[in-house]
Amino acid sequence: MKAIGAVAGFLLLVGLVAGYAFWDKIEQGYKGKGQAPPRAVVQLKRVHAKLIYSSGKIGLELLMKESEAWGIDSRAILASIFDGEPGVGLPPRDIPVLMIVNKRTNDVRHWKLTDNVRLIRVRHGDPGEIELRVMNEDPLRVELWFSSEREVEVDIELKEPVTK
Repeated sequence: MKAIGAVAGFLLLVGLVAGYAFWDKIEQGYKGKGQAPPRAVVQLKRVHAKLIYSSGKIGLELLMKESEAWGIDSRAILASIFDGEPGVGLPPRDIPVLMIVNKRTNDVRHWKLTDNVRLIRVRHGDPGEIELRVMNEDPLRVELWFSSEREVEVDIELKEPVTK
């Protein structure tokens, strides 16, 4: 019995050493070529975010806990959704846009969308507080009408996935 245990321990040790040597060889191959080992490719087709409308200003916060763990750059995601900074007033009619309208003050803010945005959905429990209007699909023109300043969660679906 002791002989079998000794043989099993020896084989385990040999296996660990061989596994380490194999992994080290692979890693050295990449270092010798000046490359990093291949990383997983993450493709995002839907982005979950919080739209913040407060004090006459709008902002967007990505609600993706995985983005930090996966090493996804939130600026790259935002650049695939929005073309530039938020604007004030009515935008031109021939561009894709997300408009935020305050029902009480008739204050209008807008973001120019990229052509990669397919649709925007609102996640809100009280449908009377926020009104979503899709005015046009090509180019996409979406209006969000708020009765008061608030935060609302939205899903933004993309035509082509953002790859990281």
